[in-house]
Amino acid sequence: MNLFENQIQKYEEDGLLFFSEYFLDGEVSILQRELSRLPEDAPGKVVENDNKTLRALHRCHEYSEIFRSADNYYL
Repeated sequence: MNLFENQIQKYEEDGLLFFSEYFLDGEVSILQRELSRLPEDAPGKVVENDNKTLRALHRCHEYSEIFRSADNYYL
């Protein structure tokens, strides 16, 4: 993915970029279903202080075919 100059500047200012329409609604549903199938102690899973809200899921493409497919879809 090539970024526009304004996107690079936004990343430098905020430390992240948000792409609101990166995945289609159907794709998001598939990813959400896959999340619910992952074990509570999935490697790379980071939750908020409430111990319920998922904050991040690192390296999920290494053990989930669904996430591996989503990762490769946009390359």
